[in-house]
Amino acid sequence: ATAYTLPPCRTTDANMTEIMPSRSRPLVILLAGQSDMVGRGVPGELPAEVVQKIEGEDTFFYRYDIDACAREGGRSLSPGECFHPLKSEMQQWSEGGQRYSVGPEWGIAQEIDHVLSAEQPNGSNKRDRRRNVYILKFAMGSSSLHKDWNPQVRRQNETVETPSGTPSTMISYFPQFIAFVRSCLREIQELEHSTGGLLPQVDAMFWLQGHSDASGSQEMRDNYGTNFIDLVQAFRGEMGTSSAKVIACKLTWPVREGSKSEKRFYRRLQGVNDQLREACGRLEHAVFADFDTNFEARCCTSLEDGHSDTAGLIALGRQMGKAWQKNFAGDL
Repeated sequence: ATAYTLPPCRTTDANMTEIMPSRSRPLVILLAGQSDMVGRGVPGELPAEVVQKIEGEDTFFYRYDIDACAREGGRSLSPGECFHPLKSEMQQWSEGGQRYSVGPEWGIAQEIDHVLSAEQPNGSNKRDRRRNVYILKFAMGSSSLHKDWNPQVRRQNETVETPSGTPSTMISYFPQFIAFVRSCLREIQELEHSTGGLLPQVDAMFWLQGHSDASGSQEMRDNYGTNFIDLVQAFRGEMGTSSAKVIACKLTWPVREGSKSEKRFYRRLQGVNDQLREACGRLEHAVFADFDTNFEARCCTSLEDGHSDTAGLIALGRQMGKAWQKNFAGDL
């Protein structure tokens, strides 16, 4: 079977919130990865001042496709498969968790808001001074870069040759990923009343993934850096741009005292982090969002299953946002 194609965006849907076009070029932000990028944060635990600031701007909009992996419980899409304001209440529904949840997008949005607020002349009306920020999220729990995100796989259940030379039947989300992004860009083009026929471009892709590869085979761990470079290059090729910025986040994991298995996994995870850091150094317009052990300890106030909690997700999002701000915000 071939990869699914998303239906045309329904910008004329009566249930869709009206979105006013930007006064300046909109900012298009893509989030991709696995479980922590999906996010298991609790909406009610978001800091009230953050929610008030982001929702009050009325310029952050969100569309998602999460948990398509059968192990996570089926596909979950934005209502109407359209952009909606980024709101804490009823933000994203997780079929896997059977509840509403939030991810690191709230931390990323905070840092983007800091940058865009600096663009505003004092006393100007916010609708006159701001650009819309469109946040696209395509994230799949339990997915590996080696198999599930493999850009070599252009069809479902396709047999490909792995780096070791052995054939392997894989199911890749990459075609779905590209179809989702293009559908979002078409919708943004309509919402922004863009002319000329050219789709908007993705300004930055934030990546938070690697735990499945760290816990997988030696081949998956050894080839993580190469696989990430292949993914980024394939994505940029599909989008027709070599300038899409990439921010890859360092991976964290809580290690309980006395747990040999968690220490062993943490060492493997650091190997993946090393490869991801090196890959970002080899790619143009890419940066590794790093942090020290003290920051990592704060992020690892995690859920029992090792996933980051609400505070940890916000912290990771802010760290990614700061890496974008430091390295790429000047290109706006």
